[in-house]
Amino acid sequence: MAPKHAAILTAKAPDDLTPEQKALFDRLVGCCPDLIPLRNIALAFRDVFDVADSAALLRWIRATTRCSFGPLVRFAYGPQKDINAVTAAVETDFSNGQTEGQINRLKAIKRQMYGRGKLDLLQARVTTASA
Repeated sequence: MAPKHAAILTAKAPDDLTPEQKALFDRLVGCCPDLIPLRNIALAFRDVFDVADSAALLRWIRATTRCSFGPLVRFAYGPQKDINAVTAAVETDFSNGQTEGQINRLKAIKRQMYGRGKLDLLQARVTTASA
């Protein structure tokens, strides 16, 4: 099994697992019992966003920075660098995904057009691409 698939099974909510996936996860736990605490950490992180509670996020950060999984400890220190932005992301429903998507689209068009024309041709590509 690929590590990516094991990570998906570990982070997926237990109720969302099919019977085959549950059996596979149980076999993985038999080989690597550390998956149980790792799964608890992953599910607690998911719950932070499900309940939109910044206090739960802070509790998760404190608990994860003391766990025995080095990569998760390093990951947990990351949000502390800009905790105000992270708590705002947890507590609000706002997203800049639409803006980021438009920027990505424009950059892709710009890369395709590099060296091929002037502003008028680029402008024509951008306006027809958005229609």
